[in-house]
Amino acid sequence: MNSVVLFDPSILEPGDVLLYYEKDFIDTIIAEKTGKAVGHIERYVGNGKSVASRNGVGVNEYDLRLTGLVCVRRAIPVVSGTPALDFSAGMDWFNKVAKGQKYDFEGLLTFTSFFKSGHDGEMFCSEFAVNFDRACGFEPFNPDQPPFETSPRDYWICGAFQTIWKSDSEY
Repeated sequence: MNSVVLFDPSILEPGDVLLYYEKDFIDTIIAEKTGKAVGHIERYVGNGKSVASRNGVGVNEYDLRLTGLVCVRRAIPVVSGTPALDFSAGMDWFNKVAKGQKYDFEGLLTFTSFFKSGHDGEMFCSEFAVNFDRACGFEPFNPDQPPFETSPRDYWICGAFQTIWKSDSEY
């Protein structure tokens, strides 16, 4: 019998990566295509809130969701003691540019190779996360890689982040 690691939200810091797997239709397609049981990403902003482009809803600030949470990762500072992210710059970008954008279903299909890119002014979850990182002055991936080519799985395996918490339940 597997033990389940209970999640304590008090470990979260603004900027933390929240990785989810809900086993719904979209998450299942993403997980199958990318080879990792993770289908959604959000960024924790503090006070029980996260920012993300949620499936079918779009870019906004949301109440922290624990259902389906499988992993929490944190950006590793390049210089010890220095924040990896300029979080206030990222939130400024979020409020001025991203907030209210629609969910980019067509862009999501870039993982299936049916489309080469999505729609301007719309984002899916990992596309949002890459743009948020770049607005924070943090580049965990190749800067030449377009945000729409990044999957939630990439945040799981990226060496620029360390795992703070991981579920040990079967998902």
